[in-house]
Amino acid sequence: MKTKKISFEILLLIVILALHAYVAFSPEARLLNWFQTDDAFYYFVTARNIAEGRGITFDGISTTNGFHPLWMLICIPVFSLAKVNVYLPLRIIIMILALFNAATGILLYRFFAKKFSKETGWFVAIFWTFMPTIHELTSKLGLESGLTAFALVAATSYLSSFDERELKPKNIFIMSILSVLLLFSRLDTIFLVVIMGIWLIFRRTTLRWQVLLDGLIGFLSAMSAYYLRVQNTDNIFNFLPFLYIFIALSLISKVLFQYIFKGFICDSSLSIKKQVLHSTFGLGLSTVFTGGIIFLLHDVFHVFLGFPRAVLIIDLVISVFLMLGWRLAYIFYMRSKQRDYTEDISWKSNGKKWLANAACYFGPILILLVAYMLFNKSYAGSYLPISGTIKRWWGTLPLTVYGQPLKTLGKVLGSWFNPTTKEGPWWLVTAPVNFLIEVVARATGFPQESLAYGNFKRDFGVLIWALVLAFIAWLVYKKKGFIQKAMRDTALFPLFVGCVFHLFNYKATGYLHAKYWYWIPEILCAVMALGILVESILKRYRRYLYGTIASQLLVGTFCLILILNLSIPLLKNYSYENDDPGKHQYILETKFVEERTKPGDIIGMTGGGVIAYFIKDRTIVNLDGLINGSEYYNQLKNAEAYKYLDAIGMDYVYAAQPMILESDPYGWIFKGRLIFLGERGEFDFYRYIRGVKSPDINPQP
Repeated sequence: MKTKKISFEILLLIVILALHAYVAFSPEARLLNWFQTDDAFYYFVTARNIAEGRGITFDGISTTNGFHPLWMLICIPVFSLAKVNVYLPLRIIIMILALFNAATGILLYRFFAKKFSKETGWFVAIFWTFMPTIHELTSKLGLESGLTAFALVAATSYLSSFDERELKPKNIFIMSILSVLLLFSRLDTIFLVVIMGIWLIFRRTTLRWQVLLDGLIGFLSAMSAYYLRVQNTDNIFNFLPFLYIFIALSLISKVLFQYIFKGFICDSSLSIKKQVLHSTFGLGLSTVFTGGIIFLLHDVFHVFLGFPRAVLIIDLVISVFLMLGWRLAYIFYMRSKQRDYTEDISWKSNGKKWLANAACYFGPILILLVAYMLFNKSYAGSYLPISGTIKRWWGTLPLTVYGQPLKTLGKVLGSWFNPTTKEGPWWLVTAPVNFLIEVVARATGFPQESLAYGNFKRDFGVLIWALVLAFIAWLVYKKKGFIQKAMRDTALFPLFVGCVFHLFNYKATGYLHAKYWYWIPEILCAVMALGILVESILKRYRRYLYGTIASQLLVGTFCLILILNLSIPLLKNYSYENDDPGKHQYILETKFVEERTKPGDIIGMTGGGVIAYFIKDRTIVNLDGLINGSEYYNQLKNAEAYKYLDAIGMDYVYAAQPMILESDPYGWIFKGRLIFLGERGEFDFYRYIRGVKSPDINPQP
C-alpha cells in the first residue's frame, strides 16, 4: 500500500497556522507585543463601536470614514466579542491574518509551480510568508495589508490565466469581482485595478503593452514636466489641482490620439518615416487638445487659480523623445529579425468586443465604487477616506512634525532608491545594493561624518547603481525570450506599471506620513521578479546530471533557513511565561490617563488608538483627524478646531509638547488653551480650557 504524500500547500498551511496559534494563545502580556502600530486600533475601536450600535465612529461623537472598507467589514464581527473579553478579538485577528498569509503563500506556490517549476513555487511562497520584514507587514500589524496581499495575488494570478482562458463574460466578471476585493482592501490599488482592466481588454494583442507603455510614459513625462517647471518655486503644491487634471488629460489624450492616428506599431508595411509622422502628429494634437481643455477650465470655468503654461511644451518634448524612441527601437529590432508585426487593431474589427469586455469588467467596479463614495458622502461628509485628504494637506503646512514633502524631481525619483523598509518601496532591491555601498564606503577609513565619506559614498553609489542597471539591461537582452514569456505569463508588466502610478501617487503629490505597509504592491512585484530570476538560474542547471535534485536541495535548504529564521525568535519572544499584563506599556499608559481623569471625560490625543481600545468609561478624540470627521478637518484647516473641541466638551489633552504646542496645525489651536498637569515619558498631560477666544500665548497654571 502506497503512503500518500502530504502536499506542499497543506504543509505550508499547517506550519503557518501552528506558529500563529502559538502566538494567539500566548499570555496577554506577550500577546500585546504582536500589535506594533496604533493604526490597527483605529480599526479595532471603530469596529467595536459599529458592532455595539454606536455608528461608524471612533470616538462615539463624530462619524468617520478614515479606513479601508473591506478590512473594517471583517473586523466588525470579530470585535463584537470585545464585550466578552478585550483580548479575545486580538487573538482571532492573529489567526485571520495567518489564514490570509497562508492563502497568499499557497496561491503564489500554485502560480509559480504552474508557470515555471515547483522549486520556484517553493521559493516564492516561503520567501513571502517567512521573510521577517514581509511577515511583519502582512501578519503582525493587525492591518489590511495581509488582506491586500492576498487579493492582489489572487487578482494577478487570475489575470495571467487569460492568455489560456477563454474570454467569456463569466470569466471577466470573476476578474472584476477579484478587482473589487482588491480595490476595497486598499483604495489606493485603484491604479492597479484600472491597468489590469486594460491588460485584460486588449489581451492577446501587442496593443495591451503598447497602451500601457505609452500611458506610463505619458504619466512620467507630464509629472516630470510639472516638476521641472515649478520645483524651484514656492507654488509646487499650490498647482496640484492643475497637475491632477493635466496628468489625466495628457495621459488619456496621448493614448487616444495615438490610436486614432495610427501611432501604435501594428503595420509592417508602413515606412519608418510615416510611422514617425503618425506618432508625432498624434502627440502634437494631444498637446493642443490638453492645452485647450485646460484653458477652458482656467479662463472660463475658473476650476483652478493658475497653471504654468511651459509645462505643456516640456511635456511634449519629453513625450516625443521617449515615445518615438521606443517605437524606433522596436521597429528596428523586429525588422532585424525579419518578423512581421502587422496586426488588425481597427475599431471596426474589435470595437464591439472591447466595449463589451470593458463594460463587463469595469461596470461592477464603477457601480460599487460610486455607491461607496455616495454612502461615504451621506454619512461622513466626504467621498473618500478623510485620512488621505488630511495627509496631503499636511504637505502644505510650513512647520509640521510629519516631515516635509518631496519638492524636486530629483528627490521624487531618488525615493525609488531609498533602502529603508520604512520609506523605500523597492527595499528588496535597494537594501542589498546599499549594503554593498556602505561596506565599501566604511572600508575607505574616512570618518562617517566627514565630507569625504559622503562624497565617496555618493559617487560610488552612482557607479554601483549604473552597473546594476546595466546588468539588468544585459540580463533582459540575454534572456529576452524567457523574460518576455515570464512577464507575459505572470502579468508582471501591468503589475509594475500599476506600482509606478501607485508609488508616485504618494511621492509626487505632497502626501506626508506614508506608512511602510502601503508598499505591498511594490514588494510583491519585487518578489515575483526575484522568482523569475531564480527560475532562470534553476532552469539552466536542471539540464545537467542530477540538476533537478540539486536545485530541489538548494531551494529546500534556503526555504528551511527562512522558516527557522522566523520561527525560532517567534517562539522565544512569545513564550508562555505568565507575565502581568498590567505592566505592559499599553496598559500602563492607559492607567496613567485613567488615574488623572474621571468617567465621562473626553481626552484628545494625536493618535490614541491603543488607549481608546483599553480605557474604560472615557472617550478618546483623535486630534490629527485621521479617524475623525470632515467637520473637524474643515475647522482644523481654518485654524478653528477649538470651536469643535469646545462644542464636544473636551476636558484634557494627552500629547507630546513639541507636537501639540510648537508644530502646525496643533500650535494654532492649543497655544493658550492648555494647562500642564503632568508628564509620562515623552507625553504631557494637559487640561483643556474651553471658551477661550483670544488666548494668552503663555498661560500660567
